[in-house]
Parts: sequence; C-alpha cells; structure tokens
Amino acid sequence: MKPNDRLKEARKQRGWSQARVAEQIGTDAGNVSRWERGYSSPSPYYQEKLSLLFGKEVHDLGLLREDETLPPHPSTPEPATVTSREEQRETLARASRILAIFSYSAFWWSGLLILLFARKDRFVRFHSLQSLLLFGIVTLCNIAFIGIVSALSGTTLHFMPVQTHLLSQPAPREQATPLDFIIVLAVLCALVLNSGAIVGWGVGMVMAWRGRYYKLPLVGNVSEKITLAIFSHEAGSAP
Repeated sequence: MKPNDRLKEARKQRGWSQARVAEQIGTDAGNVSRWERGYSSPSPYYQEKLSLLFGKEVHDLGLLREDETLPPHPSTPEPATVTSREEQRETLARASRILAIFSYSAFWWSGLLILLFARKDRFVRFHSLQSLLLFGIVTLCNIAFIGIVSALSGTTLHFMPVQTHLLSQPAPREQATPLDFIIVLAVLCALVLNSGAIVGWGVGMVMAWRGRYYKLPLVGNVSEKITLAIFSHEAGSAP
C-alpha cells in the first residue's frame, strides 16, 4: 500500500503528534504510524473517529482503498453538532492533561490519588504511574539515607573517646574516620537524587501539559509497560 499522505498532512496541519491523535481516538501511536505509512488501514470504527477528529470525510483523509466505497451515512450532522463534538473532544483532551499535571503536583501521593480515581484514561494513567514510581523511589531512598546517617552518627558519638585531659591541656586534633566519609557520601547521594527528582518533576508537568507520553529516565519504560499491559488486559476482557 502507498503511504497515506492525506492523513499525515491533516495531522501536521493541527500540529499534533501521532501519540496525540492516538490518545483522542482511543488507540496507540503505533497504529497511527502504520496507517500513515500505508502498512495497514483503520477499521470503520477508527475511520469514523478520525473523520470526526479532523472534521473531514473519510475519502478526504485517504482512509478508503480504491476497491472500497463509503457506506451510506444515515444523516448529515448539523454544523452545531459538529462544533459541539469538537468542543467536547478538546475539553476531554484538556481535562486529561490537567489531571496528568496534577499527578506530579504533590509528588508520589498525588500520583497515587490520580491513578486510583482516573485509571481509565490511558494518558493520565501513564503519567500518574510515572509520578508514583519516581517520587516513591526517591522517598524510599531518602528514608534509607536518613536511617544510614542517623545510625552512623549514633555510632560515632557512642565510640567517641572521653576527654580525660586537664582543661589547660590542648585537645588533640580530631581525624576523619571512614564513618565520616560514608555519612558525607550518603548526604551527597541524597542531594543528587533529590535534584534529579526536582528536574523530573518540572519536565513531567511540562510534557503532560503538551500531551506527550514523555518517558523519564529509569521509571518511564516501566510506566509504559504497565500502562500497555493494563490497557491490553482491559481491551481483551471487554465484551
């Protein structure tokens, strides 16, 4: 099959990515890519979805093969109806982006909250999972660092030699111990980890507002796999 330049051009005119189109019609970016490259053709269900999304007829989007004909349409919607559908679609897309942004707003617990109450939205589910994993890991690491520093500090104080010299005698110079180096290293690791989390927090919110499935380091691939697994399970169990 030939590449579907009409569909690709319609998408680029809107300034949308393949992931954005896939999100709005309920599929994945891989399908949109195959349709544009001509490797496959969307089913009648997705043909209607794409027609409504771009406000064009199916044949104008190049979705019909030469041996296919457009099935008779029972009625032509009124312009007001088309406008209403466009507004509803934009509202839903905006609502998904806002929920995805909120999942990053208060770190891991907001990600958990959004995941529990908006898990049916694939885009929101991806970002809420990413937020939950990122800040959950950072929180656990911070707890571990605090425990290590507290334990080592207590050990250092417990084994500190008691000063038995006279007050007039100068105190001996203290030397750094291996425990001191471990404490400093733990503190530096905590600073680096939390700095990276802050950067990820900002990047995640920006990408969520832009409607992109941006994968953050370490947790992005895991979030995507979990989202795809849940989506595939729900699609397979649907009647």
